[in-house]
Amino acid sequence: MNDSKNQTKIEKRKMSKIKLDKGITLIALVITIIVLLILAGVTIATLTGQNGILTNATKSKEANEKGNELDLVKLATSASLIDGQGQTITLSDLQNNLNKQNSNATARQDGEGFIVKFNDSGREYKVDKYGNVQETAGGNGEGSGETGSLPSTLDTNPFLPEGFTQKEGTNLDNGLTITDGTNSFVWVEVPKNIYTTATSETDYAKIEADMKTYTTDYKSSAYKDEYYSDATTGLTEEEYNSLKQAMLTSVYKNGGFWISQYEIGTETLRTNEADPLTTPKSQEGLYPYNWVTCSQAQQLAEQMNPNSSKYKSSLLFGVQWDLTCKFLETKASNLGATSEERKNAIKNNSTTWGNYYNATFDITKGKYSTNYGDAYTDVNGSYTKQIDSSVLLTTGATERNRAMNIYDFAGNEWEWTLEYTNYTSYPCSYRGGNYYRNGSNCPASSRDYGSTTGGDGTFSSRVALY
Repeated sequence: MNDSKNQTKIEKRKMSKIKLDKGITLIALVITIIVLLILAGVTIATLTGQNGILTNATKSKEANEKGNELDLVKLATSASLIDGQGQTITLSDLQNNLNKQNSNATARQDGEGFIVKFNDSGREYKVDKYGNVQETAGGNGEGSGETGSLPSTLDTNPFLPEGFTQKEGTNLDNGLTITDGTNSFVWVEVPKNIYTTATSETDYAKIEADMKTYTTDYKSSAYKDEYYSDATTGLTEEEYNSLKQAMLTSVYKNGGFWISQYEIGTETLRTNEADPLTTPKSQEGLYPYNWVTCSQAQQLAEQMNPNSSKYKSSLLFGVQWDLTCKFLETKASNLGATSEERKNAIKNNSTTWGNYYNATFDITKGKYSTNYGDAYTDVNGSYTKQIDSSVLLTTGATERNRAMNIYDFAGNEWEWTLEYTNYTSYPCSYRGGNYYRNGSNCPASSRDYGSTTGGDGTFSSRVALY
């Protein structure tokens, strides 16, 4: 009897253990399935999400393809320019050189330029008759130099800052200009082929030396891009040197830099140094942003940076001013038919294209001041600035004073720079001449010196973006 009862208990315990084991197994299975589903979701997201491996791989592949295609087009256009003896490109030469690259691309006429289509990808690239290349659509601004849809050549590769677009009708031949709807900048070309000693973007001393060799007609041994004191430019020695290195790297890498199209202006008239500082702009029709010291001008320049984590904005270093002079000497046809004539108009006498005391010209827009900027008068139809008169103009008041889309680079207001004058009492350098001076003794390339506390109605500035 007892044996029977004991046997029954043993059987019940076995059945309970079996049920318990089954229960534990089922729970483990459910947990396992949930974990697997989570892992599967994470894996799918990692592979296919917006920043997923497959998505990024596709983007990378597409970027590489675009880069390769762009290189092929540039090589073909360069070869075609050589075939055309450096003048213009013909359709037959372009197609022939594309064929030599085994590019599977077809060229067709497009006005005075051409469209190159890659038959495998369907992507198209625009080529003008001078060899400038740009993607016709879909340029995303990614990659080296963030070129986006901006025209470029083997020697210059303009980057496109965030929020900016190319101004219609502008290009590398007449002054490539970008705008964010408020501020406008012009691309100053510094050809990559000028570097005879520098071999990398961090070879700062050699980059600067090559730039100075290139601009030897405009440089000065008494003025240097060197730190002097915090008061001079409002920058510490570390900040100054870091900014200069960033500039040298960017210009070397991209083949140029952006310069404000206009002297920096303000919507509020300034008549003394106590006037509050307002938002600086590179825009037509503004009052010159004067009555500021060099260090204040640098602070204002920093405000015009669209993204401080990607770009730098500052007053021009001395070598950048000289590079702009060289750029105008090379390409500003309105300053003369030959490079020597243009150099003379920049270096020796800028009366014909600047607002100077000894210049006369008509303006049909903007405002003018005949009392040193204390008050301005709206142009009503037309106003003639008489010879031997001091008349201060609002920004971009006349097309006469424009070269490669850069306004008032000669005359109107002196412009502060980051160059050091090497004169202890007057370490701040300014460039470009002034409306109460003559264009023959203060041409566009001219420089002068001022104190750290100096700043009146004759000083404005210009901003570089790099």
